[in-house]
Amino acid sequence: ERQCGELEAGSCLLTQSYHSLARDREKLEQWLASFHKSRESNRKTGESLRIRRLQLISQLSEIFPLQEVSSPCPTICYVALPSSESLQGRDDTDLAVGLGWAAHLTLMVSCLLGPPLRYPTHSAGSRSSVEDLILDRIPDKDRQFPLFPKGNERVRFDYGVFLLNKNIAQLRWLCGEAT
Repeated sequence: ERQCGELEAGSCLLTQSYHSLARDREKLEQWLASFHKSRESNRKTGESLRIRRLQLISQLSEIFPLQEVSSPCPTICYVALPSSESLQGRDDTDLAVGLGWAAHLTLMVSCLLGPPLRYPTHSAGSRSSVEDLILDRIPDKDRQFPLFPKGNERVRFDYGVFLLNKNIAQLRWLCGEAT
């Protein structure tokens, strides 16, 4: 009789555990359905956001009209922008204005896409600059590099253009474009 009582108590405990497990399973299935619904909603929202960002970036061409890079003399906002290999012998003012527009456009695209630029860019028209916060050998006071040649060491200007090109390469890579 004692064994019968233990068996009945064990059976009762097993039945309670079974019902508790069934309730927990039902809660888990409800949570899982809610999770999948939320995940699908997030995916749709993310895709909408991606499409809107691309629309805004494409509209930047109205603000910053570009002439094709493959043309003999590419322009940004109707100002000549030579390749970084042919900066010598160019008018300093045109260089500063063109690079200022390029820096501003790079900054705008970065803001629209979301990730920060590896080399912070300061858009100030023809007095724009870019910072190198990565290289250890540069003293803190000399981390800002100009994107205008007039009144600056040519090496610092060239390095600033190099950093701007690195930022552009970063954004192109992010968009899946070749550099």
